Amino acid sequence: MSSSKSGWLSSSTRGGKVEILADMIVDGDRPPFSKEKPWLLPVAGNGKAYDDGFKKFQKEKAVVLKSREELNPIRRKLYDLISERLNEDPVEAEGRIWANLQASTIASELGKSVDYVRTLYKGNPFRHCIKIIEGRKTTLLRIGHPSDLTSEDQARMMCKFWRGKTKKRETKTEFGLLKGIAEDCPTGMSYDNFRTVVSNWSQFMACVKIAQALGQYEGDQYDANNENFVRRFLAFPSISLIRRFVHVAVDFYEELL
Repeated sequence: MSSSKSGWLSSSTRGGKVEILADMIVDGDRPPFSKEKPWLLPVAGNGKAYDDGFKKFQKEKAVVLKSREELNPIRRKLYDLISERLNEDPVEAEGRIWANLQASTIASELGKSVDYVRTLYKGNPFRHCIKIIEGRKTTLLRIGHPSDLTSEDQARMMCKFWRGKTKKRETKTEFGLLKGIAEDCPTGMSYDNFRTVVSNWSQFMACVKIAQALGQYEGDQYDANNENFVRRFLAFPSISLIRRFVHVAVDFYEELL
């Protein structure tokens, strides 16, 4: 792979090679690394195209963002704290501007418990996330519409599904690839698309194999070098492969839907 290629493309290709190695073990093309750890065949697809995530997104889009005047007195105070901190010391993260406000700081300002404060910033018109800033977990808050999901918001949703479905935890690199999937899928549809692909892996891989074959002749939109394409059927779901062939994932989802 050329060093000039974008980071996600290089990392997804490396991840794909690891998955290919695993499938070679399943297919008997090479012995397993450890006889004590057997390789299990994948679960059959469920044939289901998920759409509840997008329906929730559409429902949230129809919601009117609450104004300060519509809030109760305690949440109005929180609104003012966020607005003040946004003016004094804004923090840029996930493509948005946030206020750096720890729950303990808000609790002290409002004279409430930390647990109670955490319930205040859940829901319209507040958005929050937890980030590592200077080595510490930090709560970031902003005023935002319920449907204003960042690519990281969507990646976190996909991570939760991935862990439950595969019993594996995503790596830091894979989280970045999930963000890319969210950015390249139609707005609000990445979560449903990802769940559908992972749950119908063999069917999705059949479509990817066609894309791989075409790539051997003419490359594709991400890589014009046909020599970088290898036809291989991966038995196990792979975040890196979904990222690499996200355009196939979008088409696959729309067809199954």
